[in-house]
Amino acid sequence: MDEVCLICCSEDIHLERGIVPCNHNSVCGPCHARLRYLNSDLKCPVCKESNDRVIVDRDERDSAVSSRDDDESRHYKTYEEYGVWGDDELGQDYILREEVKMFFRKDYHENKIVPLFQLACQYKGCDFVSKKGMRALKDHMRKQHTISLCNLCVDNKRDFVSQLPRFRPEQLKKHMSKGDPKTSGFKGHPMCEFCKPQRFYDLTKVSL
Repeated sequence: MDEVCLICCSEDIHLERGIVPCNHNSVCGPCHARLRYLNSDLKCPVCKESNDRVIVDRDERDSAVSSRDDDESRHYKTYEEYGVWGDDELGQDYILREEVKMFFRKDYHENKIVPLFQLACQYKGCDFVSKKGMRALKDHMRKQHTISLCNLCVDNKRDFVSQLPRFRPEQLKKHMSKGDPKTSGFKGHPMCEFCKPQRFYDLTKVSL
């Protein structure tokens, strides 16, 4: 169970393992970040215990690090083995991302987590990153590239903005009515029969 993420099934979990106080350490860092940032959910996906802090680290793959007789094959440290100082210190190699209460190695944070949280245009060859919020990003994308995000997906926090698809006008219409490719599992935003053409994120968001 420790070889893939229990949520997204990523096989890269050994590079970005989430280490939690309850010791259910089979969820990757990005999945923990999604739960904590998008859903304000600090609970362990397995046991539902609330974890005030999460440490994201890579496994020490070359040798077992456990000193316990019943867990000699484990290649990562437990939360207790890190020795967090107070609430905010883990050592000079780590940084605490305050909005998700997660520790990351500084190099991993810079290369993986910063881009995940950025409001970047992502149009081919464009390096624009909004420092003034979503409105500035949407204005740039529309005026410079004639592309847009789905506002329903953004407002309902379907995923980090950096991970949401960018659409041409005709692509956005298809996304709204029919959804994304079959592999995504998304089949479009339903239209309310009483207030056409208004659409909702999903049926749970429809209120009369």
